[in-house]
Amino acid sequence: MPKVGAVKAANDMVWGPRGRNFLMNLAVAFDDGSVEGSGLRPLEHASWWLDREAEYNTRRRGIAPQYTVLARAKKVAPLLEQVPLIELTPKLMYDALDSTVTNAAYWQPLTNTDLLLATRPMRPGLRRIALHLQRSPLLKSWAEQFRPGGQSSVSWKATGSNHRPSSVHEVLNTWRVEEMNPSLWWSTPPQTLIRTSGKLEDRIPGSLRFVEDGFGWNTGQIRQATILPEAQVFTINGPDDWASLCRRFPLDLPMSNAPNWTMATGYPHKWVIPDYVQVAKHYDGVHLNIQGYLATAGRVVVTDGNRAGILAGWDPGQTYWLTDVVELGEPVTWRNHSQTQEDQDWRPLKMH
Repeated sequence: MPKVGAVKAANDMVWGPRGRNFLMNLAVAFDDGSVEGSGLRPLEHASWWLDREAEYNTRRRGIAPQYTVLARAKKVAPLLEQVPLIELTPKLMYDALDSTVTNAAYWQPLTNTDLLLATRPMRPGLRRIALHLQRSPLLKSWAEQFRPGGQSSVSWKATGSNHRPSSVHEVLNTWRVEEMNPSLWWSTPPQTLIRTSGKLEDRIPGSLRFVEDGFGWNTGQIRQATILPEAQVFTINGPDDWASLCRRFPLDLPMSNAPNWTMATGYPHKWVIPDYVQVAKHYDGVHLNIQGYLATAGRVVVTDGNRAGILAGWDPGQTYWLTDVVELGEPVTWRNHSQTQEDQDWRPLKMH
């Protein structure tokens, strides 16, 4: 029987679309049922069948996908509620988060899995996983404010990304003009700014993992970051913080300039994002902790009667630096030695 405090904490935690996906990924990892003929375990197999069933029902029977999703939810929910609650390890949680981040897409309609996880029958099972999650001390660190120690920045070998821009001010002003491009789907500061992440429990630099819209890089150059002690950092811990940034420093995007988000969410009104040129006058950096990602990413965050913001394209645990308060050290090459995309085995290359 979970303690009252744990129940309240799980109920108070906001789980957005990515958060529900994360809980489901954990549940699939917990599932110890017999492997089906497809090579998938029961919970994973029941969810995997959804796409085929929805396509068949729509094409052959004229049944709208939402009805197929609801019917499938009534079959999947009992399996979700029966998975054993095994011990939570950092590897288990990191792998589930990796899968969650890898599958994020804000330029297309919601997947059938997204629709499935948002249905009422799935709520008790997801809540059960969330309650179990409260037992992990790792969850507390995922909700922390920004910590300057152990921060590092990655440059991916194939792209040379994340080097210091020649002028942060110039980059931000150029970004504000480019943000009106209707093909953009992300709401982050400009990608050419320095971005850092903290060290994980397994001692791997966080900047190597949990990459939205990545390209499967297996080599990265890590630079340790030294941050001025007086640096002011705004932490996004949930949708309220994202809404606050959008309200305080609004950059309005006409509906025609955000067709991807409208398609991905169905929200029919105007969109707003933080104007990072203005944010930079008050804060040196903006930090998205992991809890903030799971609660906010992909969620329609209404800021007033007819405007909303969406957190898209931002890696969990990542900080964007809007001023010159960061110095980067010499690069050290790290390589992922895993043979599969599902696993991570990052190690620094030995110096000769």
